[in-house]
Amino acid sequence: MNVLSLFDGISVGQYTLSKLGFNVDNYYASEIDDYAQSITRYNFPNTKFLGDVTKVSMKDTPIDILIGGSPCQGFSLVGKQLNFEDERSKLFFEYVRLLEETNPKYFFLENVVMNKDSIQVISDALGVDPYKVNSRDYSAQNRPRLYWTNLPFKGTENTNTQVVKDILDDDAVFSNDYPNYLDLQWGEVTRKSKLKYSDDKARTLTATMYKGQTSTFVRNKYEQVHRLTPTECERLQGLPTNYTAKGTTSYGKEIKISNTQRYKSLGNSWNAPTIEQFFKEIYL
Repeated sequence: MNVLSLFDGISVGQYTLSKLGFNVDNYYASEIDDYAQSITRYNFPNTKFLGDVTKVSMKDTPIDILIGGSPCQGFSLVGKQLNFEDERSKLFFEYVRLLEETNPKYFFLENVVMNKDSIQVISDALGVDPYKVNSRDYSAQNRPRLYWTNLPFKGTENTNTQVVKDILDDDAVFSNDYPNYLDLQWGEVTRKSKLKYSDDKARTLTATMYKGQTSTFVRNKYEQVHRLTPTECERLQGLPTNYTAKGTTSYGKEIKISNTQRYKSLGNSWNAPTIEQFFKEIYL
């Protein structure tokens, strides 16, 4: 099996294929973030890094599966809704270019929930309509996403009853000592009142969690607050504990990954149990 992963991040696609027992002969990864690359290199040292997607050509390389999650800043229903005017979102068309160039047996593209016009552009380019799947059905995290693929999706809803308290570290502490800004108003209520309870599914992890957004915190029935740790965020994404704790540089040095970079990489990553529902249908 030869896999081409665009916007590979921390290689959750590779992790999931490995977990499912697939024998991947060559895993080609296009990723420009140094920290994400180092995390992948530590976990999967045989990864073949390709660098900037705009400079990737695979005309002479057979590819069985093309996967990716192109940058979504211009697609989200939250914010400016720039659609394809955003330079980062235009990178989607690099995915289309390489799909046409490699003609793989399977393709798989993940992105955020977006407006109908953007969905239609992507669907027209790929020739399929997306599946809308929420990772809450397969993990303790609420994470609605769209998936364009020619793989079948046979997942069933509400198959996972796991909630936040089930993934907390053994020494997790809830307390009344929390950042003052959680008591500030958010519309007609306080930010604290927007926090999820630990007996519920977590909010969607984001790349800016390191800044202390509300998605970073949960509360218990006593209204005490706990800040999610990187290891807890790993479990919310269905990854092994400390998957993002270490990296390997391009020159072979092992490094420790800061919590800031761990939060960023996890917020940008895929939810492994969710994409497993698709990847388990791969037959070559």
